[in-house]
Amino acid sequence: MGVRYGREYSDIIQEVAVALENVDGLNDFLNMHEEQWHSLDAKDRWECVRTISDDVFYALGQETTMAIGSGYVEYDAKRHVLKVYDGATVTIVSLI
Repeated sequence: MGVRYGREYSDIIQEVAVALENVDGLNDFLNMHEEQWHSLDAKDRWECVRTISDDVFYALGQETTMAIGSGYVEYDAKRHVLKVYDGATVTIVSLI
């Protein structure tokens, strides 16, 4: 199946990462204890979030929804968007 997109991949991943930063429990996705997560400096945490964004993007090619910590990401193929739910709000990331 795969996620279809027309924008620059790096721009999409950047937007997904920014939206995922607000999700509680990102450390669980990485099998990392909360103390370990908070011991990382901001740059290392950001790199982890970008890696999660990559993983999510490719996983959504097989599944339409993926749980991430207290939130989830959904691929809406009809509207060509990713919807990132952080538990309180939704961020729409356009794929085209």
